[in-house]
Amino acid sequence: MACEETEDPASEATVPEIKVDFVSAQTRSKVDTLLKNSNKTITAYTDSIKNGGDSIYYTQLIDGETVVKDSLNEILSLLKAGRVKLDSIYAIGGIILKDYQDTTNSAFSLPVNISSDSTTYVFKYLDLSDSLTFTYLTKTVTGLDKISIVAYNIDVVDHTFDSLTRHYCFDENCTNGEILFKVYF
Repeated sequence: MACEETEDPASEATVPEIKVDFVSAQTRSKVDTLLKNSNKTITAYTDSIKNGGDSIYYTQLIDGETVVKDSLNEILSLLKAGRVKLDSIYAIGGIILKDYQDTTNSAFSLPVNISSDSTTYVFKYLDLSDSLTFTYLTKTVTGLDKISIVAYNIDVVDHTFDSLTRHYCFDENCTNGEILFKVYF
């Protein structure tokens, strides 16, 4: 029997991923609060002019705050429409996940750092940002044709989203029993 040459199975090792579903409902209250504060600031500047303050100075402040207010109104209308464009997702350490730049995807498979027991991701959207930190254990599973590294005991240790839920996924987007995290912002 002849011996066949095979590729190094380690060259095809897969990196474990964590599935995240990005749900854009709760950020509306954050933006609404910022908008209310912006309106209060404009009112305060207007009152300062009425009370004899430097009108040129306060008019410049009002103009600057109006730009902020208009931007917040635009963000709020996008959020009410229920779809938000992500500017980027990156892992702390500077790794930008290029597949998720300027996307309106809502479900992501985030690669984990296999040389660490935790990974923190930063989500940038609508001039806002939130972060999410997972801890996990990894193990290597060796097969005949490839090596897989799997993450398990996945837990969320910190996040800045409004809320986060953990689900066991049983649909076409994941393997039965896989964990899906839903983040609400």
